[in-house]
Amino acid sequence: MAESTRDIVLETLRSLSRLEDDGPLVVSLYLDTRWGDGRRREAARLFVKNKIRQVLAVHPPEDGGADLFKDTEQIRRAVDEVLSPGSRHQGRGLVVFASTERQLWVAIPTPRPFENHLVVRRVPYLMPLARMADDFASALLCQVDSRSARVLEFVHGGLAGQSVVDSPEVPGRHQQGGWSQMRYQRHVDWLREKHVREAGDVFVRLADRLPRAQLFISGPHEPVTWLRAMLPKRVLVREPTTLGIDSTCELPGVVRAVLEGIEKRERNLERENVSLTLQEALSGGLAASGPGEVAIAANRGAILELLIHDDVPVSGWRCECSLLLGAGLSPKQCPGCDRGTVPCDLGERLVEKVYAAGGAVEVVREDSRLRDIGGVAARLRFGV
Repeated sequence: MAESTRDIVLETLRSLSRLEDDGPLVVSLYLDTRWGDGRRREAARLFVKNKIRQVLAVHPPEDGGADLFKDTEQIRRAVDEVLSPGSRHQGRGLVVFASTERQLWVAIPTPRPFENHLVVRRVPYLMPLARMADDFASALLCQVDSRSARVLEFVHGGLAGQSVVDSPEVPGRHQQGGWSQMRYQRHVDWLREKHVREAGDVFVRLADRLPRAQLFISGPHEPVTWLRAMLPKRVLVREPTTLGIDSTCELPGVVRAVLEGIEKRERNLERENVSLTLQEALSGGLAASGPGEVAIAANRGAILELLIHDDVPVSGWRCECSLLLGAGLSPKQCPGCDRGTVPCDLGERLVEKVYAAGGAVEVVREDSRLRDIGGVAARLRFGV
């Protein structure tokens, strides 16, 4: 996802998280738009058609579902446009939120596909979008040797573009010896260093444009050493990772190696974040661990960053009339206002509450420690 698209997604998450539970229904659509052939396009069209039919069977237009009918018709037209042969849609996914009564229409093409979902409820279904927002925003690879170079830009699981640095005319080794050979070799070295410097300039320019991008370098030892020596401090502090990609590797293999490097680095950062947060919670610092503590912190607007396991269901409850959340079984009365409570997916509600308060969300893929404490932890702005 380009930096600008990521910013749009985060702003969408924050604004939609503020919608109240007692408002009109919202239709949330997530769609895989990787159209490999006509059959996949038709399968997507049928998915949307069948889901809309099911929605209108529960909420018929003649029985209070007129606005919902308008929403689903608008979604159907948008999907038909995306699926049409002349469509300008270039994303691999599509997310739509629609509610006529709320005057809400948000349609975002995304560079990463979704599992197909169409959900109708009082608040938008945000968890798939939150997962994507947490994924790496972008990455850059500078692949360089003494004669050629290219800088590849990656966005959400795919190659987004590349910049090729023209290969210099670096001649072979001079056959004469003595001073002539020394002068010639210095000239060759100067050409090679100049070439690496030009590749580095492209790499730095793109790195500055993508301040959140993960950085990678690959190539033979000598040009990689030259490249690192030429990089400014503002780039070096982002800790560019060297990947062992063979110079004869074709582009699909290069893409595969970079995506594996990104995945490995993401998991390492997640594990480090979980470790630091749990240590902070154990020492009584600005952190919370487990559904109960995290729900209390969320109710007080204290969460700076929520860590939530991607594969651990978190059950809980919410107050029928306030924004209060709790973990475990629903009490008969809300402890804050004595009104009733209803069961809820606490994980989803925590994500919504944290985004609404301006916090961040880290969706953790693999970590047994986070799983063992109930799937959630948080870094806090202040103690609770």
